[in-house]
Amino acid sequence: MINTADDISLIKQYAASGNKDLIGELFQRHRMFAFAVARKYMDDDDDAKDAAMTVFSGLFDSLKNFVPNDFKPWLHHVIKNHCLMKYRAASAQMRSDDAIKINFYADVETGQSMHLDTDKEHVLNAMEEAVMQLNDEQQICVRMFYLENRSYDDIQKETGYDFKKVKSCIQNGKRNLKIMLTDKFKDITLVLLMLSLLN
Repeated sequence: MINTADDISLIKQYAASGNKDLIGELFQRHRMFAFAVARKYMDDDDDAKDAAMTVFSGLFDSLKNFVPNDFKPWLHHVIKNHCLMKYRAASAQMRSDDAIKINFYADVETGQSMHLDTDKEHVLNAMEEAVMQLNDEQQICVRMFYLENRSYDDIQKETGYDFKKVKSCIQNGKRNLKIMLTDKFKDITLVLLMLSLLN
């Protein structure tokens, strides 16, 4: 039998009875809305469906002692935050384990991290062009640090620069690359991937 109570009444009933079927009713009413919200933030349909299901599974606990003033806007907020947290976690994982020194060229050639419908040769050339636009000192330090996996100490020994200069060249070079890549590529997914390798 279909429950004709409004969303807030369903939530109050659930808080009082613990009847999980009431959350199931909320899911049936709002599953397409939940998926649509998640799809704005996730890369594909399956990830969006997983996000929507995860959020609704969490409602069994979150709605035991909490009744939102308006369920649908609140649900939108919860799904959005869940998706953004997933994205941040994925980005943090990409940056961990010395991801700062991932060889971008090898990554593009093997396709280990890039799953984009962008021509790989175009990306490779654009990255090379951006590096070449840096000043000589920044270009040397950026190439050695990011693309050759060299340490600050190695760079100091080979260039004769002191630690402060090496650090400054790498930081400024990275910032300039970010600016150039963001201007070059309008596809935000590609930009975020490239920049994650420089963080």
